[in-house]
Amino acid sequence: MGEIYRYLSGNVPGGIGLYVFLVVVIFLALFGISRRNELFTPRRFRIWFLAVWVVLTMGYVTFWVKDPPESALHRYSTHIYADHDADRWLAYFFRDEISKRLRPFQSSTNYFYWQRWNYLADVDCADAGNSDCLQLIRELPVDELIVGQIQRRGEQYIFRLTITKPHREKVLYEEEFPFSRAHPENRLPDILQRIRRFFPLRKQSLPVSLTDSLLVMAKDAFYRRDYTTSERLCKLALQNNPQTEEPRQWYFYNQIRLAEIVKGKETQQKPERADKADWQIMLEDARRFLIPLAQKQMENGMTDEFLTVMIAESFMLEGYFEDAEQFLKIAYGENPFDIHVLNAISLLHPTRYRDLRFRDEEHLLSKILHICPIFEEVLQRYVEKLLISVPVNETARLQTHEALSRFLKLNPRSTRGWLLWGKYQNTVFHYPEAYQAFLQADSLQPHSGLIQYNLGVAAFQMKDYERAETHFRKAIEWEDHLDAHLYLGVIYKNRGEYEKALAEFRYRVANKKSDDDYYAIQAMKGIRECLEALNIPIPQ
Repeated sequence: MGEIYRYLSGNVPGGIGLYVFLVVVIFLALFGISRRNELFTPRRFRIWFLAVWVVLTMGYVTFWVKDPPESALHRYSTHIYADHDADRWLAYFFRDEISKRLRPFQSSTNYFYWQRWNYLADVDCADAGNSDCLQLIRELPVDELIVGQIQRRGEQYIFRLTITKPHREKVLYEEEFPFSRAHPENRLPDILQRIRRFFPLRKQSLPVSLTDSLLVMAKDAFYRRDYTTSERLCKLALQNNPQTEEPRQWYFYNQIRLAEIVKGKETQQKPERADKADWQIMLEDARRFLIPLAQKQMENGMTDEFLTVMIAESFMLEGYFEDAEQFLKIAYGENPFDIHVLNAISLLHPTRYRDLRFRDEEHLLSKILHICPIFEEVLQRYVEKLLISVPVNETARLQTHEALSRFLKLNPRSTRGWLLWGKYQNTVFHYPEAYQAFLQADSLQPHSGLIQYNLGVAAFQMKDYERAETHFRKAIEWEDHLDAHLYLGVIYKNRGEYEKALAEFRYRVANKKSDDDYYAIQAMKGIRECLEALNIPIPQ
């Protein structure tokens, strides 16, 4: 019953419960009027109630269709893989070329799930023997799948195309296409012609990419967030094809992502560039090339939403949100199911994404997770927002539990996912469950001071102070986790080891993060209590 209720409620404010409540209230109100007013005859009562009910129902259905629940979503995707590791670049080539020609959505509930999104769970579906990929396809679930197998038969290369409905284990179509390894693009039109029978293609598609294995691998490294490798491969591809735009285009994509990293590390401007930081120059160089490219494509009736969102990212890094917004709206109009576009929109001011009919940041992040439940960074933002109200809000608790459970089912090897699950269990006072979650995170990422700190907190809440002390000492030894000093101080104070407690409290206060640092304030209180216990005058 709970699943049916959530399905009918969707993401409509108030859900099916509010809809039923309003119907009952309106019925009772009109019925009461009909009993007290002779002019309001039973016939008029039926007409009025029917009219109001139809309007209310149409409004509810409209809200539901515009923002349906995750269980109503229908996904189609690709699974292109190679039998031999040396042919993996061919799998990436066909994956990208087929994907960018498929229409990104067919309706508000039917959309294309990009195969490369599986990198968010560290799953490479181009590997023929990767069972994790098939598990993701089953669990998401993907309803319709374009399977492409790159085979070798002697000196001949074969693209074996299969159209399936995975959850029904039903094959809709099969055909083999021999192709040249040197020119795989020549076979692409025939393959797309067969796919068109089952899936809609874009009316205007981008030109076929350069069939240079270096460039193909550079793109794939970018999708994996290995920007240093991607940049190096782009430079090599440029040496082979100095007159073509595409390697340079992807080189500047890497410059934008690397500029973000440089910005995080750069603490001061270099003397020779006192007016602009290095990362700002990188962004300006990228825009100088990418914006004219986007304009040229739009003039030819084409829109590459990936190019558009990359330009928007470059503006956002410099704080030019109004400029970024213009590009994001173009990309969103082209594909409202693109998780990278939606994630960039979520970084705008709330008044801006409300124009796109998102109620608030929580609603927008939830939308992204419905489309791609394995987007770890978005999950963390979403859960951390909900955790604030989980102790007093049952809806927030259910939303947190569902989002984390679904994520860990799809990506059980995520350290961050287990950390968030442990924090959630701590928040709802399930300390043994929290401790087990942090142990799981520790098994995936040993020697992490952050994980040891969280293990210590869970053990402390279970009043297992010896175990908590062990974890806090490791957190300090490995990463000098500041808040572990506060907990150690409390443990020592409770044992009556006031001198040791004072040392921990004083260290935490000496390293306070700000004047309103809560843990530093608690450490100050600990210092006062230790001094009182030792009969030492408290300094004013």
